[in-house]
Amino acid sequence: MALELIQSSLDKRFSEPLNDFYDRRIIFWNDEEKEFTELIDELQIKDVKIIKLTGTNNFVVKKLLTVDDLENNYLVYNPISYEKYEDNWLLDIELYSEVFRADYFSIKMDELNIQDTPEMRKTIKLYGKFLKNEKWKIALNKLGREYTTPLQLHIDIMIVLCELKGGGIQDIIIAVLSQGIEKESNKHLMQMQEIFSLLIGIFSQMKLHLAVLMILLLFLLPLYQNWLIQPFQTSFLLSHLLMKKRVFNPFL
Repeated sequence: MALELIQSSLDKRFSEPLNDFYDRRIIFWNDEEKEFTELIDELQIKDVKIIKLTGTNNFVVKKLLTVDDLENNYLVYNPISYEKYEDNWLLDIELYSEVFRADYFSIKMDELNIQDTPEMRKTIKLYGKFLKNEKWKIALNKLGREYTTPLQLHIDIMIVLCELKGGGIQDIIIAVLSQGIEKESNKHLMQMQEIFSLLIGIFSQMKLHLAVLMILLLFLLPLYQNWLIQPFQTSFLLSHLLMKKRVFNPFL
């Protein structure tokens, strides 16, 4: 991970508003693989003190954070792996502090307000190609949402690919059909196929209606171009059917 990327991510974390009842921010950077032991010495974060655990200074650091200095912000770099919880003298402090990781996907999840859970980590790894497009990332960020489930992220990525500023599944269908049913001339459909056709196993994470939507948009529409004569009529028909089925929108 480039120094600039880690620096930028940490600057952002320390500049965020504090939670209620907190007077300062302590972030633990756990690096059991010791990948960044040299890089940590190059970091400079405004109004933040940086501590590097060595395995012999744990007691001194604990005293510093709980007795000697209760005002300053701290980044605690921890390259040590503990076999037992009780071996970690700073565990109690870590539990009420924040955690930072420096792998690529952790940085991206932090940038895009994606909750760092095993389920969301697995999901974001499906979108490597999407994450490489800066324009798409900015558009996703502008939606201003926090993602806690894969379904929320799947829908908003489709919204971005359709160049919408918000909405739900019905809006995605209308946006795609408004460009016609010829796949080669439908920019939104082509972008969605480019991203979603590479996602192995994505349907297993989706609600049934969303999986059906993806199949409809990517594969079935071009086969029915003689029947779907006018995009407006088609979008009206599909919207009516979806409303009749009470399609679920996770943001409503």
